[in-house]
Amino acid sequence: DDASNVTRATKAQGLPSWGLLAKALCRPDVVGFLSETFIMGMAVGVVERLLFVYLQRDLGAGAFLCGASVFVTVLFEIPLFYYAGNLLERWGRSRCISLSYLCYVVRVYGYTWLRPQTVWLILPLESLHGVTFAFLWSAYVETARNVAPSGWDATVQALLNVVYARLGGGIGALAGGKAMEVFGARYMYRTAGNTVGLLLIMRCLLIASEAARRRGSKTAHDYKLVSTDEASTEDDGEEHDAQMEASL
Repeated sequence: DDASNVTRATKAQGLPSWGLLAKALCRPDVVGFLSETFIMGMAVGVVERLLFVYLQRDLGAGAFLCGASVFVTVLFEIPLFYYAGNLLERWGRSRCISLSYLCYVVRVYGYTWLRPQTVWLILPLESLHGVTFAFLWSAYVETARNVAPSGWDATVQALLNVVYARLGGGIGALAGGKAMEVFGARYMYRTAGNTVGLLLIMRCLLIASEAARRRGSKTAHDYKLVSTDEASTEDDGEEHDAQMEASL
């Protein structure tokens, strides 16, 4: 009864329906998107929460280098966020997400190749963060906006942030910290890179599938136009023959 009263009150006040939200979030493509978001949140969590531990404990980096690495991430992130909207419109969400995944894989594999003598190379590696986060988050936000039912935009955006930064980032830091203790940081970062690499492959397959579907639709459309033109030509020919017979 209470649930029915809430539903009636919601409809009377013109508030968005909880049923629409539940239906949207249970769609297979949305479940897949949120799962992908969670996995990527875990992958980013092992970088943002554990990178300084790796740099200082395993590579002997100082506090200044750690701070400089953060400065580099912000330095490249700001302009890329500025242009992310235009690039997102030009390339599409899947391509931007794929590019961010590729940059992440290169970045974390680069961590595993660092040695105490080359630890300063963390600075150019961290420049990839701008592409990773700016393109990724812009595409994720746009995807969440498209799947949100009318009236639920803010809620879906909040859910996206919770899944990515809170659940994904927190669990990623916890699991990554344990893996770092047991197997070492390099193994942990390679595992993260391999996991995101699988996401990258899936995204590339999705792009190829969408391109093939568009080509198929265009071919069918072109075939329909040709068939229509041929039919029109045949009709004109028959009409001309009829006129000739009538004149004879």
